[in-house]
Amino acid sequence: MPIGALQVYSRGVIDGEVVYETAPLAIRLGGLSNPTTQSIILTPPVLGKPKLALLELTIKHTSPSISRWRLWLNGVAITREFKPNYSIKLEDTYYSKCVFDVTPIFDWKKRQHHITIRYEGSEILLVEHVGMIVAYEAEKSKTSYAFAGGLLALSPGESTAIRLDLEPIDGVNRARVETVLLVPSRLAKVKVESFNVSKTINGVVGVEEVEFDIPTKPAKTMETIITHYPAEQPYYPRHVLITGLLVSYGWYAEPKIVARSRRHDNTVELVIRNEGEARPEKLMVVGVQAGSILVRRFVEPPEPGEEKILELELPAGVLVRVVWTYHGRTRYIDLRP
Repeated sequence: MPIGALQVYSRGVIDGEVVYETAPLAIRLGGLSNPTTQSIILTPPVLGKPKLALLELTIKHTSPSISRWRLWLNGVAITREFKPNYSIKLEDTYYSKCVFDVTPIFDWKKRQHHITIRYEGSEILLVEHVGMIVAYEAEKSKTSYAFAGGLLALSPGESTAIRLDLEPIDGVNRARVETVLLVPSRLAKVKVESFNVSKTINGVVGVEEVEFDIPTKPAKTMETIITHYPAEQPYYPRHVLITGLLVSYGWYAEPKIVARSRRHDNTVELVIRNEGEARPEKLMVVGVQAGSILVRRFVEPPEPGEEKILELELPAGVLVRVVWTYHGRTRYIDLRP
C-alpha cells in the first residue's frame, strides 16, 4: 500500500499560464565534510506578472526534527525554523515536504531566482528537490489548473491513481500533466499515465520531471495513474517518491510555424510561415551536417499569417532545423532540402 499523501495547495482559473520549474540536482548540507550554506538557481520563464508563486522543497534526513535551519529567496528571508508541511518515515529515513507561498516577495522581472539554504546541524541533510510553481498573467491565454504537493511513496509493484478536480472553461486546445518523482535506482521503472497517454522512465536516478500533453477532452476531474513496476533485481532504497503533480488545461494562442524548402544547386530557399495566432518570441534557423553547425541565422519572428523567405548557401545532405520559442517553451521542425 502506498505510504503518504499529496494535498492540493492551489487550484483555480487564471487569464494566463502556469509554469512548474524544478532544479535538477540535489545538495548535501551539514555533517563534518559538507558546506553549511548552498544556493540553488531556478529559472522559470518570465511571462508576465505573477498571481501566485509557490516554492517547494523535499528534504531527506535521519532525525525526526531539524534545528539551525534558514531559507532565503533572492536574499529575502522566508523562514528560520524547519516546519515541514508533511513528513513520512521510510524504514530508517525521514522525508519532509515544505511549501511556501512566496508571491509577496517574488520578483517576476528576474530571470534567475536564488534559493539559499543554511543548515548548521551535525547530521547530514539532503535537499532532494527544489521546485517553483508560478501562475502568470498573460495575454491570449486562459488556464484551469490544480497543483498537489506532498510525499507519496510507491514500493515496487505498487500503483496509485491521483484525481484532481479542475474548474471548467471553454475553448480548451491544450491539456497537460507534469509531475516530479524521486527515483531511487537506475533499475527502477515507472509509468505515468493519463487519458490513455503514458510516459515510462527507467535508467535514471534522482529527481525526474515527467510531463506530456493529453487529449483535450472536457473533463472536470483529471486522473493520473503512476505505477512503480515490480523489480527485476533488488535495489535500495526501494520506494519511488511522488513529490508534486500539476494538471492543467486551457486555451492558448500560440505560433504555428510551418516551413518548406527548395534547392537550387548549393542554395536552399527556405520559406517560413506562421499559421498560428501568436508571434514567436525568437526564431532561428540552423544548418547541421555530421554534427557540425554550418549556418546559424536569427530571423525576425513572423506575425500570424506572415511569411519569411531566406536563401542559405548549404551543401547537399544538410539538416535544416527551424527553432522558435514562445512563453518559455522551445519547438522545432526539421527539413532535408
